[in-house]
Amino acid sequence: MAAVELGAALATPALAPQLLQVARDPVRRSWERVAALRGLRRLGIAIPAEDLCRMLEDAVANWLEGEDEVFELLRFADSLDDTMLAVLDGCSARRRYTLLGHCEAAEATGTLPLAVYHALWRRWALDVGFASGEPVITYHREPEPLAGDPAALRDEFGVARLLQLVHEAIAGASLHLRCPLFERVNPSRYDGACAVLRELPEARCELARLLGSVALAPPVHADLAELALEIDRAATLAHVARFPSIWRRVARAVAESPRPEDRAFAEAAARSDDPEAAYWASAVIDQLGEPLGPLPVAELPRVRALWARARRGDRSAVAALVDATSAADVVVRADAMRWLGRLDDARDHLAIFERGLADEEVCDGRRPVVEQAALALHRAAGACTALLHAYFATGGAAVILDLLCGHTGAAASARRWSPFSREDWRWSAIWYE
Repeated sequence: MAAVELGAALATPALAPQLLQVARDPVRRSWERVAALRGLRRLGIAIPAEDLCRMLEDAVANWLEGEDEVFELLRFADSLDDTMLAVLDGCSARRRYTLLGHCEAAEATGTLPLAVYHALWRRWALDVGFASGEPVITYHREPEPLAGDPAALRDEFGVARLLQLVHEAIAGASLHLRCPLFERVNPSRYDGACAVLRELPEARCELARLLGSVALAPPVHADLAELALEIDRAATLAHVARFPSIWRRVARAVAESPRPEDRAFAEAAARSDDPEAAYWASAVIDQLGEPLGPLPVAELPRVRALWARARRGDRSAVAALVDATSAADVVVRADAMRWLGRLDDARDHLAIFERGLADEEVCDGRRPVVEQAALALHRAAGACTALLHAYFATGGAAVILDLLCGHTGAAASARRWSPFSREDWRWSAIWYE
């Protein structure tokens, strides 16, 4: 399977007819057709509407094997006609729910046409209730009132009514997290409310009021804090200092583009008992070029701080970073491997990176030590062979595939591994009203 995906990822336009033949072949396994579809999409090759409809029908009929195939085929549709919608209506309620979740995430990243997502969203309305393990279709839902351009919404509802709708959406999301059985939240309404708070000057007072609420669930509170950072960074960080429960999210956002005025917040978060908050705060301090404080006790923040010291010429920190590549925790080993590979003298540690290629421990469906060891070898010695070894050893890790595509001139997206997962809390439960 990994070999097929690699071949599709490296295919040139001259191989497009062969890829299209594989994608159309009903005798092939579904994962082979999916790899061919991804190769075609990467090359910008369109599939005729009549072929697309037939392929969708076959994929829906073989859903147990073809779930990914249905989703990949939808990416080729500029819109959905009545025939295609009728084919998709043949999916069970549970399958519609699964497919709608995939489409929501893809549309948010721009990898699915908006018209396709909206067509399915308006056609299918899912209730949270389950009957014998199956979600129940209950009613047809019209577009949410907060979906659209914030300025147009202001003109339509007026400022007072719009801010009331925004407050209800944010408060409802928070209540859902605290009491899932008593409140149902719709993602388009919540995203629309956040867009209004971000873009309309008239909504700044409501944003400040919501940020000061101690009743907000931490994930929603953190969403608003990240949003407010774009508007008034200094005031937001001063406010966030009173809410340690959201420091990890804010510190991670600040670490993406630190500024000198972030120093006070970063120093406070670096002393936090939360390892993730301390990790990102250490990254902020390091990127600002500020003096580093005592080494953190927690392993992951300690690894990040060791790299900062090693980069400044501290040989004892380099030795400690080498020791961390043999830590009991697979995430600590992977992160230590990553930072060791970014040192200027990374070539001195090739044996350690080669040893990492044999690490078999899995975390969240990935083998992070193998991935980071391969990336380190590539960075330190341009080792393409190591990348190929790691690609097949990890069963086709996307991050390695991206790097291999970059070697051959194909477009490659950077999929960075992080020692801390970044899940969208909105999909931790069924969200639809």
